[in-house]
Amino acid sequence: MNAERAAEVISDHGILELSIRDGNAYTTTFDVDGSSPVALCMAWTDPAGNPVLGNTDDQTPMLVNDLDVKITQNTTFYEPWLLSPNTSSDNFTDAAIKGDNFRDNVERIDISNLAAGNYTVTVSHKGSLVNGIQDFSIILKGAIGSLNIDDLEKLNPVSIYPNPAKNELRIKGSSISTLDKTRLIYNLIGKNCGDKVKINQQSNNTLIIDISQLTRGVYFIHTENSISKIIKE
Repeated sequence: MNAERAAEVISDHGILELSIRDGNAYTTTFDVDGSSPVALCMAWTDPAGNPVLGNTDDQTPMLVNDLDVKITQNTTFYEPWLLSPNTSSDNFTDAAIKGDNFRDNVERIDISNLAAGNYTVTVSHKGSLVNGIQDFSIILKGAIGSLNIDDLEKLNPVSIYPNPAKNELRIKGSSISTLDKTRLIYNLIGKNCGDKVKINQQSNNTLIIDISQLTRGVYFIHTENSISKIIKE
């Protein structure tokens, strides 16, 4: 493991920590200049399953919440790596292939040559999500800048103001009462900053957030099905 390289990627590109709710999907975009390979990795902590005991290399899928990530442009799509059992035995000794990864809670897409342009990242899920929601993390290397967080699909839009903000921020929307207020605000590297803010609710549709204890910089507000970028002055 190259810890230094991993730290540099995190520092340069940041890790997005998001959640997907049952029946929904996230979509965001990024740009490439065609000069660098692209690598995307998504991971999540899957709920406890029911492993089969006493078998070696059992092929029974064990994922409980099966998330999927892909990169697309028009009709062209790129899928993650997948281990597939070889045809002569039940062993996973063949080289990995690319396809629909229904086995692992870590999915990685590697593209050695990607033409310059704009591409779409989509995160979806199969079946129904246990507990109705699944947290996941995603990081992208090789793009111009970072994932365009403002392009994330907003299924339940909210109004966030003022922005930039100095001491106080307000979030207004119909889904405010259902928000997980302990996981509302993150910094650029995906760290939860909830312990540094105080949240008060004004009626059912407005949250007032004291952000005076946050350092100056860029943050992300994670509402039910959207991510919004704010600037703390």
